[in-house]
Formats: sequence, structure tokens, C-alpha cells
Amino acid sequence: MNKIITFFRKISFILLGITFLVSCSKDENKNEQQLSAPIIESLEIGEQNAKTAYIADEFHLEATFIAEAGIKEVKLQITYPNGDSSFRIEQTFPDFVGLKGGHIHKHFDIPADAKEGNYDFLLTITGQNDKKISVKETIVVEKKIDFTENNSLSLSTLQLGVLNKTISMPRADFLAKLQSENVSFDQGSVFDPITYYATRNNAPFARYKVEVSFANVFDLDIRPYRLYDGVDTITLIPVDDNGEEITNDQPEQVFKYFQQYISSFNPNVYQYIRQEDDKDYVEKGFTKEEFYKTFTNKSLKETDAIIVWNANPNKPVTESSKEKNTPIITLKYVRATHTWQITLEFNRPWGYANHLKNN
Repeated sequence: MNKIITFFRKISFILLGITFLVSCSKDENKNEQQLSAPIIESLEIGEQNAKTAYIADEFHLEATFIAEAGIKEVKLQITYPNGDSSFRIEQTFPDFVGLKGGHIHKHFDIPADAKEGNYDFLLTITGQNDKKISVKETIVVEKKIDFTENNSLSLSTLQLGVLNKTISMPRADFLAKLQSENVSFDQGSVFDPITYYATRNNAPFARYKVEVSFANVFDLDIRPYRLYDGVDTITLIPVDDNGEEITNDQPEQVFKYFQQYISSFNPNVYQYIRQEDDKDYVEKGFTKEEFYKTFTNKSLKETDAIIVWNANPNKPVTESSKEKNTPIITLKYVRATHTWQITLEFNRPWGYANHLKNN
């Protein structure tokens, strides 16, 4: 009888142990299910999150993510929805499996024969609890325009990078440059800007009126500053063959061209702005992506649009130099007239007046 009782006691302990283990397993599964889905903390698709990639170049991707339940799978897909293309990515990242988070920084080669157009981008992070997060975007793949500039060409060929280097050039040197290159120019008086015309093939505008204004400028690398008469501001206005301002009501197309062009020698945009003085409306908080989306926003279509490049905004004299303190460049679209203006301006550091040499 005692043997039977002992046997049933053992069976009971075994069953109790199994029940406990099953219960713990269920609790663990329940706790795991209660954990949240993975989170993508940051994501950069293309350089500066431009969501643009260039044929025969590299496509940049950077992402940081966390997963409380641990990572089960990280999967990236880039596909061309309008047919076949040699640029296609379908990749998983097994090194992240089981981790609580990860960071991707990859550069993918885009073949020279890849198709131009919109590509579907999909990044999916799946947790061990089967909860997931997905980001869907559209990537524009296009040919990269070559903005290589030739310093031996005359100023009558518009090269913004070349003009950029003439800011702060002494007046006499700039005039001598025009004369040596046989560029015709007009000037009403020594106090007026000089005006000449330049052309640029394969651009949204083929011809430009260039106005060069002179003022007291100085060498940013020498302190105290000694003033001299030099190139202060260059204003470029797209014109027709008769010299009249030409219109273009496709701001997104024009802005994208000039953003790529100007960024080829002055990389970082400082501000994106939508502005309408009559409505007392100014918005400067746009990202690049948001700025371009404003062109389909009905409430913002009636405002001017501006991009400003300024490599050293509001910096003090002690942090300024030719290398750090490049000219301020502004690209402006005037909505009311559908006209355009590009300006390059000498960038005076904050507090410069306190460092002027007494003449």
C-alpha cells in the first residue's frame, strides 16, 4: 500500500513540475507578446535623406532600430515596379538576429544600365514576438548631371562654382578678368553694378543677366580686417533673348536642378523657406523632403519659395575663414511672376566691425 502511495506522490510531483514548466513557458510567451513592436529610431535614405540615387553611383542607406523582444529578421527590398531593372535589392541581415537593436550603414552600387524612374523601398524589422515595423518610401533613380566646371572658359559661360570663387575679388581684378575674356559689360557709373550676359546649355534656363555689385569687403584669413573695394554681390536673373525676365512655373523641377548644381560646390543647405510678405507668412522649418512637398500643398502654392546655402551662419570672427565661411547663396522663386533669381553674397561674420583695421 505504501508503495502505491509513494508512486502516486511521484506522479503528482512530476505532473506539478510539468504544469509549472508549461505555466512558465506560457508566461514567458505572454510577456514576450506584451513587448512592443520594433522601433526605427532614425532612417536616412540616400545622402541627406534625399531619397534620390544616381545611376553608376552608390546608394546610401543608414538606419538605427531597437526591438524589445529581440530581432527575428531585418529585410530590405528595393524594386522597380515598372518592369525589370539591373538595380534591385532583396537582402536580409542575419547578424542582427537575437539582438535587441542594430545599426545599418550600407552603400549599394547602382549599375550603369539601371532604369531611371521611381523605385519602391521597403525596410521591415520583425521581432521575436512576430510584431514588425515597415517603412515604405519611393526612391528616385536618375542620371547624375555633371557639373564639372572649366576655369579656362569665359565668364560668358555660366559656371556658378567659378562665380562663387570671385566673391571678394578686388574690383580691378574682376574687371580685368572680364576684359581678358572678351566679355562685354555695361556700367552706368562707378557706383552702379556692372551687367553682362552668360549662357548655360542643358539647364532650365539658357541665358542669364549677371549683375555684379562692389562694396567694401576684406580677406577673411587676415585679422584685423583691412577693407578694400571688391565683389560683394552677384545677382543672376534668367532672361530671354531680348533680355526680359523669363518665366518658369515648374518650381520643383528648377529647384531640384539648381540644388544639385549649387550643392556640387557648396554642399549643405542652410534653410528652406516659403514666404509671402502680403500674408505675413514665413516658414523656415522645412526639411528638404517637406520643402518639395509644399509645391503640391494648395495653401502654400501662393507663396514665394527660397533655398539658402550658408556654410557659416551667424558665426563669430574667430570661427571664420575663407574655407569655413563660403559666400551666402540664395535661390528664389517669385510665385506672383513665376520668375527666378540667384544671388551670391559676401558672407560677413558676426562681430566683423570690431575687427576692422583703422585706416
